[in-house]
Amino acid sequence: MVNSPFAGKTQLVDVSGMSAGQTVKCPYSGKLFKVPPTQQAANRTESRLESKVEAPKTSDEPPADDKKP
Repeated sequence: MVNSPFAGKTQLVDVSGMSAGQTVKCPYSGKLFKVPPTQQAANRTESRLESKVEAPKTSDEPPADDKKP
């Protein structure tokens, strides 16, 4: 899966089975782009996914096990 340079950041294009440098038609825009090198594609997808992960919310209350009756 790669991000099309012509589509939104969340619109991924499946390029499995294709080699780097092959021409692909973006299903969202209809424009052509080349499949990026494998490592470059992996880095871009991972960094975008990591930026969407939110840190868990913390609570001021102690965990249920630590509460006194």
